[in-house]
Amino acid sequence: MRSNKISNKTIYKFVLPWFLVFCFALIIPLIICLYISLTKWKGGPKIDFVGLSNYVKVIKDEEFWNAFLNNIQLILMLIVGQIGFAFIFALIYNSKFILGSELHRRVLFLPAVLAPAIVGLVWQLVYRSDVGVLATIFRAIGKENWILPWLDSPNLVMWAIAIVLIWQFVGEYCLIIMAGMQNISTSVIEAAEIDGASNIQRAFYIIFPLLKSTISVLLIMVISGCMKLFDIFFIMTNGGPGNSSMVAVLYSYNLAFRSNKLGYGSATAIVVVILSFSLIIIMQNITKRISDEN
Repeated sequence: MRSNKISNKTIYKFVLPWFLVFCFALIIPLIICLYISLTKWKGGPKIDFVGLSNYVKVIKDEEFWNAFLNNIQLILMLIVGQIGFAFIFALIYNSKFILGSELHRRVLFLPAVLAPAIVGLVWQLVYRSDVGVLATIFRAIGKENWILPWLDSPNLVMWAIAIVLIWQFVGEYCLIIMAGMQNISTSVIEAAEIDGASNIQRAFYIIFPLLKSTISVLLIMVISGCMKLFDIFFIMTNGGPGNSSMVAVLYSYNLAFRSNKLGYGSATAIVVVILSFSLIIIMQNITKRISDEN
């Protein structure tokens, strides 16, 4: 009994500092943001309490919902791109025929540790239509008609940024999937191989279904990551051209710190938090239902 009490005290000593950091860094700012969202405040000493009128305004705000739809579009792109390519890379690296897989994994993971500012600036140089990397390559091979306004076209900009995010985080997702594969019994794979299952059949009918819990975690990571995206869009497009690449968090930032509408900007931020939790809960219910059916 005595050892258990000492163990609990030790746990509390380790947990308490991080819990306090969590409260000061997230919970308290969120409460302050919630309070500000109930006011009409422009940063001065005068704060007018307006109740839920800001939230009523958010419901009718077409620009906010268009920005939210951009988030949804990006989520769908990244579910296919990040998780799909990560699964393919994980299969390749776990195969017996790949040489130097450790080096490949490190190179693939490298973009995930780069600062968003560096990623945004580098990919701006890639996409530029005058002296960009893609433009230079296409001119060199005589395919100037392939040079497109990647970041200046409303139809292309979201796809261009999705490619950047897939490139940046596919290595991280690949390592998570590979860690999940370590829990799959080799006897199951070997039995399928003996039964004559091809590599593709083993991948999609055996390995992928056994990674359901890992894929569920990755889906939550994609949703939460997309809903809080700000830096890449701020650096590369700032929501342009027009509002074609405007996302919800960037819209809240512009309202609060550029239009000086701190109250209304805080209300949109709180709605983003609510929508994020709602999407995660919906995704968890969907994945749980699929798992129960199977």
